[in-house]
Amino acid sequence: MLVLSAFAKNIEYKISYPHGLFKFALTVGGSSHESQTLYKLADEKKFFSSIDQNDLKDLQEAIYFLEKSYPVEIGNNISQNLMDLYTIRSIQSIDLNDFFERAIGILPLQIEKRFFDILKKIEPFYKKEIWNSSMSPLLSIRRSFDRSSEELNLEQFFNTMKIFYGSVWPSSQKFYVGLHPIPGKDGHTTAQSIGIVESVGLLTQETDLHGRFGVIIHEMAHSIYREQTVETIENWKTWLESTNSKYTRVFKANVNEAIATAIGNGYVYEKLSGIIDMTPWYNDDVIEPIARTIYPLVKEYLNQNKAVDLQFFKKSLAKIEKEVPFIDKAYSSYFKQIAVVSELKDTTPPKLRSILRQNFHSNSIYGHGSISKEFLKNITKYKNEAHSLMLISKGKSSFKKMNSFLEKKDKIKFQKYLKNKEKTFSLVDAKGNGYFFFAVKNENDFETELVKLKDQKYIK
Repeated sequence: MLVLSAFAKNIEYKISYPHGLFKFALTVGGSSHESQTLYKLADEKKFFSSIDQNDLKDLQEAIYFLEKSYPVEIGNNISQNLMDLYTIRSIQSIDLNDFFERAIGILPLQIEKRFFDILKKIEPFYKKEIWNSSMSPLLSIRRSFDRSSEELNLEQFFNTMKIFYGSVWPSSQKFYVGLHPIPGKDGHTTAQSIGIVESVGLLTQETDLHGRFGVIIHEMAHSIYREQTVETIENWKTWLESTNSKYTRVFKANVNEAIATAIGNGYVYEKLSGIIDMTPWYNDDVIEPIARTIYPLVKEYLNQNKAVDLQFFKKSLAKIEKEVPFIDKAYSSYFKQIAVVSELKDTTPPKLRSILRQNFHSNSIYGHGSISKEFLKNITKYKNEAHSLMLISKGKSSFKKMNSFLEKKDKIKFQKYLKNKEKTFSLVDAKGNGYFFFAVKNENDFETELVKLKDQKYIK
């Protein structure tokens, strides 16, 4: 089933059953990117006692294959990984068979066939407990988004954002939004932009529809940002670096997220509601204050249909220095991306990701299923690509095989850690990339170790 929006100028909303089923499978399979609320609902409705444990293990293996490749950055753009390709195809699919035809060949065939066999087994539960009761509220929410699109004059505003970002997004190219349900009124939702496609989880009893629509525009802003011209990318870099502010590094590290937040959660919300949203815009105590501080400038430039220039960055940094002086200390706790492998079976990946979000600043936290040989071979590559590695195990013996894959300069400190009684090993270089190894028995033990790390500069 694929239901299209009537509003089809620059944006098209799609309520796709295969997409909803796919996101549910990722959630119950333990993907760290999915909704904790949806995971809890599945648990409450006894999903995990209804599924064969071998099927669950095979589902987790398929998810591991989808997540194990990490994106490569080219300019501001990020190449799509396997999970992205599957997400796009699920949004565009009419039914499960169509999804399989579109996806075939992305994963190894045996794993791919097994994955879709498991989706068919999961389908009755999903249809009964999630989808059937969600269709009517999803249609209602989508109609609200259509009205907001027209009220905002989205076609014109899309062009305004292109000018603001210096983007070369083709004027004829639509932006597609796949909507999938998360039953409930309150809880954890997710949203992700993948080029011309966006995946948005919606609480079916959502009341703050202007806020949710702002999130959609927030993600759209990320996509437009990633299509900046080479000249604009170089200009932004030069302008930022020429400001000579001690706040430049932390602003540069968060500029994409902070501006998108100011646009979607600030500007769009105020346009539709007539007031500034006083609830949190972004669940991060670095990005949140930066976004609010630069909001008046973002609003001014959007209202005047202006492109970001040197003065924008100078004024932004001056405001940050004056209004949020504590921000300069945050860069030491900033990690571009954190790659996690955890052996804490009693702590779900969504819960683990939430714990890490509360303690580390990072653009992305994603998980791997196991410490595989292929994973180990890529350790140096991960670090060179600014992916910090975090391993959580119940004993140091799991870490011993890491030694041969570490750089020579890191081995001496690591060997000392293996021999001493310390539960935690942390090593962060001058660029802000690093390793964190935790030898802990359970979630409480892990959180105790995190408290100890708070005395060091690279944790919140």
